[in-house]
Amino acid sequence: MNLNLKQYLQYLSHKPYKFYSSLVLMTLISFTEGLGIMMIIPLLKVLGINNETKVADQITTTVYKFLLDLNIPITLISILSIYFSILTIQALFNYLQSKLNYEIVHDLQTYLRNKLFEKVIDLHWLSFTKAKTSDYIHTITTSVSMVANGTFYFQKLIVNSFLVVLYFIFGFLLSPQLTLTIIVSSLLLVLSTRKINQSYILGEKLSHLSKKLYGFVTEQLNNMKQIKCLSKEYESKNKCSNLLEEINKVSNKTNDIISSTKCLFDICTVGLICAVIYISIQFLHLPVLNILLLLFLFAKTLPKISTIQQSLPRVTNMFAFFNDITTLISKCELESTEIQITQEPIIFKDNIELRNISFSYDKSKTILSNINLTINYGETVVITGPSGIGKSTLVDLISGIISPNEGAILIDKTPLGKEHLQFWHSQISYITQDTYLFNDTILKNLLFVNPNATSEDINDALKLTQLEELISSLPNKLETIIGDRGILLSNGERQRIALARALLHKPKLLILDEATNSLDSENENLILNTLSNLPGNLTKLFITHKPSLIKNADAIYELSKGRLSSLNIKELTLNNY
Repeated sequence: MNLNLKQYLQYLSHKPYKFYSSLVLMTLISFTEGLGIMMIIPLLKVLGINNETKVADQITTTVYKFLLDLNIPITLISILSIYFSILTIQALFNYLQSKLNYEIVHDLQTYLRNKLFEKVIDLHWLSFTKAKTSDYIHTITTSVSMVANGTFYFQKLIVNSFLVVLYFIFGFLLSPQLTLTIIVSSLLLVLSTRKINQSYILGEKLSHLSKKLYGFVTEQLNNMKQIKCLSKEYESKNKCSNLLEEINKVSNKTNDIISSTKCLFDICTVGLICAVIYISIQFLHLPVLNILLLLFLFAKTLPKISTIQQSLPRVTNMFAFFNDITTLISKCELESTEIQITQEPIIFKDNIELRNISFSYDKSKTILSNINLTINYGETVVITGPSGIGKSTLVDLISGIISPNEGAILIDKTPLGKEHLQFWHSQISYITQDTYLFNDTILKNLLFVNPNATSEDINDALKLTQLEELISSLPNKLETIIGDRGILLSNGERQRIALARALLHKPKLLILDEATNSLDSENENLILNTLSNLPGNLTKLFITHKPSLIKNADAIYELSKGRLSSLNIKELTLNNY
């Protein structure tokens, strides 16, 4: 079991002034609580109930002297007024501390989510693909929520621990022997009823199951069309029900630990109070007033101990989710893209050169071997070959989101390094077969790549992609919401909006990776006509296994068995490749 307390406290105190203010308020609450308890003794004295102990006399004398120095008469009203003032101040401190604790919890939640999102966004592409997207989402949402909830109980544990220590100090002043007995008994009680390790194990299991559920639901919703077409609704619902039932069992076990611990603790508490009364009278022969004061103190102490006891399993359960967060952060930091900005950005003007490029995802299989390719500025280049041969991998290398194992990629004779990526990506637009559109308006989707685009820029992009007629037919024009992934549009409409968005980026290199593969002939022709009318100074790189694009190409290459070879355009056209 790894509670990782040090790292947790570092994150919790990421806003030091709030964290330390909370600690100061805890101290002030304990101080005013102590003053309130002290005021009970002179209050009893005023009521005619004397306490014969030396400590009680010292407290009474101190309070009386304080009143006389202020020329306040020693009466029931004056004592009650001071007692009321102390408890009022304590209530205000409690309010401020409670308010601050909630702020700390929500600040921590916001901080962790921001940090996680930033780390995941900076994660190297190959590292990112090794886990499910739903796992990242689960950690950013559910795991952080569980940590925030556990932090609330962690703060309750700290506050109550402060107060318990204070009560025991006062108890020592009244009867050291009895207080020591109660402390030992309380510790034995806490140790006998604790199930910290079991809570942590259940927390780890709950984290795993909730991540599994999140991934399952995400997959099912993303494949809703296939589920409907194959009539697999029953199987989908059954799997979800089984997962939820398993999560429910683990949650019930966790709650049972908390509830059974509280029940056992409450029963033992009653026995402990009875033992205190018996020992005080039969063996220690304490004055009745001392016994009453001790009972008052321990009546306040034992519920606090009970709260601590209940908070412990929740806090340990929380650390299982916290470790999920720290594991992801560590992974992202080790495998970050680490984009750096150079003072001399590369600007694509002449050519892109792939020199002796080799790449493999693992040592067992080479995807690309000794690839040499030159793409001149303004050219239209086609790379063809069967599916799964490595065409998309080659494009990923050119775009810079992955790096070759051997060889170099040069932009105008400058090797493409991490320090150039931000400038290089600003000159590229990349369209894939499965185009992602946001569940937002057409305008917001277009402006995603270029928030500063003018109306003229947008109109030009719509005209080039032949979207003007579509936009004018929509009731809300550019403000039309297109649904999740653009589901309210046809495939061809989605692809043309993606192309318009790519053009708004004003790229020097436009990459289309099987971008027309899923389109019917009519929409494919619309896209192809659009591409043929694009400005001549735009370099276009097509990845395709369809012959329809080849007639517009300046150069065609075939990728086969990890190697790239040039093809003759005229022969391919005659043979209807």
